[in-house]
Amino acid sequence: MARRPGRDRMWLELARAFASGFAMALAALAVMAALQGGPLPGWVFRAGSLPAATMPPANPPSLSDAVPERVVFQMKDPSGDDNGPGGYVYPTHDTFVPGLLDLTAFAVGTGGGHVYFDLTFRAVNNPWDAPEGFYHQLIDIYIDTTPGEGRTEPLRPGPRVRFDPAHAWDVRVRAAPFGGTRLHRAGDAPDAPGLARGLAAQVLKDGRTIRVAVPAAAIGTPQPSWRYYVLVGGFDAFGDDGYRAVGPEPAEWRFGGRDPAAAGPQVIDILAPRWWRSQARQLRSFAVPGDDPASRGSMAYALLHPVGPGQQPWLWAAGALAAAGLAGSRRLYGRRWQRRS
Repeated sequence: MARRPGRDRMWLELARAFASGFAMALAALAVMAALQGGPLPGWVFRAGSLPAATMPPANPPSLSDAVPERVVFQMKDPSGDDNGPGGYVYPTHDTFVPGLLDLTAFAVGTGGGHVYFDLTFRAVNNPWDAPEGFYHQLIDIYIDTTPGEGRTEPLRPGPRVRFDPAHAWDVRVRAAPFGGTRLHRAGDAPDAPGLARGLAAQVLKDGRTIRVAVPAAAIGTPQPSWRYYVLVGGFDAFGDDGYRAVGPEPAEWRFGGRDPAAAGPQVIDILAPRWWRSQARQLRSFAVPGDDPASRGSMAYALLHPVGPGQQPWLWAAGALAAAGLAGSRRLYGRRWQRRS
């Protein structure tokens, strides 16, 4: 059978175009990954669900000296987004320094029988000498550990958010000053005290990272299927579930920028990608149906989506393949059109 040189050249051009487009897409995605952060690949885990009966140790480890044996998930968070849905401003008291609630990185590690959650902020201060080394941060980590189970509403209504029904939470880890660090499960009543034994929170030596240690006996070993909602609010011992309120205008001890219907979240920062399901898009997703915005029964709080291992790399790979295919097709058919003309 005679060969077709023209057809061979067409396939060669297509292969070259695809390779060129693929390389350009990978370069662009590498820049996106550096700017946005992402999980580490190649997870291998054992163990599974949440243990309920094992009593964790009474004394938590020295957090400043502990070194996680393994980092199982890490992600950067955009800097400068400590403004909730986009328009929140800090209280006017001088202890609320710029960047105080601006989460910039999150990591989950394991070691020594504990699971460590590291949250890095642009600034951390401790004006009232809390033993944990921080005062203003209120941190809630809602974790979906078991597919098909859990709750889509927070333990208490303080943050004024909802969670993706496809990733209902099963356990909440809270870090708060003056002994407020606790673990709750989805089945707990809103007034349940939660588990404090063996848990600890402490600012690390860098002065900007808050580490939360939870006994693995209480939470289980992190799995690649786990999904994380990370919420940061202002701590107020007298606030709804400890969250500092957001008003229409800032005051000495109150955030400003609230929507007129008071349906917006009381969350200042969340762990979210820079694009697609960004923080602003998620926290603006609240709604007040009907003509009476004062009717609390008609409110739909902001819907949040989790992050976790394995999500972003799939998106990057899909984006790379799509970009390569588009670039290759454009190059090939562009040349053929020029020849015909």
